[in-house]
Amino acid sequence: MVQKNIQKIVASEGWYIIHIPAQATIPAFTYTIGLYYNFQHPELFVFGLNELEARHLLNEMAISVRLQQQFKLAQVYNNLPSTTKIQLVPIAKHNISHYFGYALWFYDYAFFPCWQIIWADNQGCFPWEEAYDKRLYLAQAMLDRNHKFAFFEQPNRGVYTTKQVIEQQYPILYVLHDTAGDWQFLCGTTINPNDFRLVSLVDIVQFDNSLNALFDLPIGAKALRTAVTHNWIRNQL
Repeated sequence: MVQKNIQKIVASEGWYIIHIPAQATIPAFTYTIGLYYNFQHPELFVFGLNELEARHLLNEMAISVRLQQQFKLAQVYNNLPSTTKIQLVPIAKHNISHYFGYALWFYDYAFFPCWQIIWADNQGCFPWEEAYDKRLYLAQAMLDRNHKFAFFEQPNRGVYTTKQVIEQQYPILYVLHDTAGDWQFLCGTTINPNDFRLVSLVDIVQFDNSLNALFDLPIGAKALRTAVTHNWIRNQL
């Protein structure tokens, strides 16, 4: 059982590393469990590296923590086993539940701090810099922000909705993430092509912030609810 193995390894080695493969629009991610428990250092998390690279990086950083090196936020590190320089940012509390399932279980759902490792592109630029390679945005969302926008896609990405939603404030009850990767946020009251409207993803999320719950809806899937206060029910198309 994974949970028992986590407890055993954390007790004997000091930390455990979880790797979650890429799925739908979410890149692979990897994180530690036990650094805060054993060394009072925030847990470490990284997006977008393959499992071997991620485990190597996190293990080396965890060994440094065990040797009493305290990493610092906003400091550039370029002597670690990664292909580029990195910085650390704090992960916002509201983002922890999306990614840290096993860590939440380990800490009995009590608060624990965690930092995200942000890696630079091949030119040495970070995501907050103008020259950053825009093709890499989907590889590592920054979890220190965006509690009002959880999607990995760019905020200005075009998505479909209906005039009933935009002009008459009908509730969004039906969401499609079709096999081409396009999003449709629908009210379920019309299938008339003349009623469809193209808007930005950020605009539709601002219209209904509860849509953030579908940020990880896989390509080729749909979600339905009977009212905005009800939970989404997910199914394959």
